[in-house]
Amino acid sequence: MSARPRPGWESRSSALGTAPRPQAEGARWPALVIATVAVSALGAGAVHAATIKTTGSTSGLYLAFFLGVAAAQVGWSALVAVRPSRALFVLGAVGNGAVLATWVLSRTAGVPVGPSSGAPLPVGFPDALTAALEALIVAGAILLALRPDPSPERPPLAGTAVMAVVILSWSVLAVLVQLGAVTISSLPASV
Repeated sequence: MSARPRPGWESRSSALGTAPRPQAEGARWPALVIATVAVSALGAGAVHAATIKTTGSTSGLYLAFFLGVAAAQVGWSALVAVRPSRALFVLGAVGNGAVLATWVLSRTAGVPVGPSSGAPLPVGFPDALTAALEALIVAGAILLALRPDPSPERPPLAGTAVMAVVILSWSVLAVLVQLGAVTISSLPASV
């Protein structure tokens, strides 16, 4: 007789009333990272959608860029939340990395094409927040893509809720600033 348990032992032991071994708490972090990158992409996509009204009206090229980026980020957010996969993580890292690189280029050397070509753009709250969210997406997506098992456990509800409220609150504020409904100088000093 072998000292190793027979295949299926775990399922039979749980059927007999023996409680399954609890997962290590660290096994839930990938799900929290997935939720974080999904909510971050949703927030960044919302700010890019608001940018269509302001910057998109100056150029058809800018309109197409912001419309495409907003749609891609919101769509990726939904896909990665419902069916996370290594391919989606890689796509999210590459796509958001390209958008982030474009933002850095437009703030340092200037926009390469369009009406604002060659002139560095100022850094504002909405675009700085969006760049930070995109950096978070890139880092999280790379971390998830490199993980051996891309199928995580359920995320911890409290951590997910807190993270979603924080990211979405800042994103809504950025959308309102982008649309001109709120100015940063009109916010309370504690913000």
